[in-house]
Amino acid sequence: MMDARGSSLDDVSAHRLVVLSDTDEKKWQTALAVAQSILAGARVAPPAAPDYEAKAPIRQEQRWLKKSEVETLIADYTGGLSTYQLASKWGLNRHSVAKILARHGVEQRTFGATLTEAELTEAEALRRDGWSMNALARKYGISPQTLKKRLAGLSDCSS
Repeated sequence: MMDARGSSLDDVSAHRLVVLSDTDEKKWQTALAVAQSILAGARVAPPAAPDYEAKAPIRQEQRWLKKSEVETLIADYTGGLSTYQLASKWGLNRHSVAKILARHGVEQRTFGATLTEAELTEAEALRRDGWSMNALARKYGISPQTLKKRLAGLSDCSS
C-alpha cells in the first residue's frame, strides 16, 4: 500500500515515533475519537470548555463627577483633606483627584512643604548632635528620605 507521497505505508523507516506529553496525548486521543466517530457516521460534539468566571471585573468602572461634586471635592481639599482621603471618599484613583485639582487651577500641597527654614536648621543641628534620620523624620512627621533630601538641599544652598 502506498501513501500520497508514493512511499510504502509498511515501510518502518517512513514512520517516526513521537513522544507526547500527557496533556498533548489526551488532546490527540480526544481528537482521534472525534475523527473516528465522524468517519463512522455518528456526529459527536467535542467536549465543551469549562465555564469561565471572571474573578474581578475586567475594566475599572469609570466615575465621572458632576460639577457640584467637583466643587465639593475642591472645597474638601482646600479644607485639609489629602488626595488619598478624597480618592477613597469619591471612589477615584488619587492620580485622578490630582488631575481634577490641576484642571481647576488648585495649587496642590506638597508633603515636604510642612518644614520651615527654622525647622530645617534645627533638624540639621540635631543631626550633627547624633540624631538618626528616622528619629528626626518622626519628630517632624515626614519620611526619612524626604528629610534627607531637604537637608541635602539646605547644605547645598549654604555653601
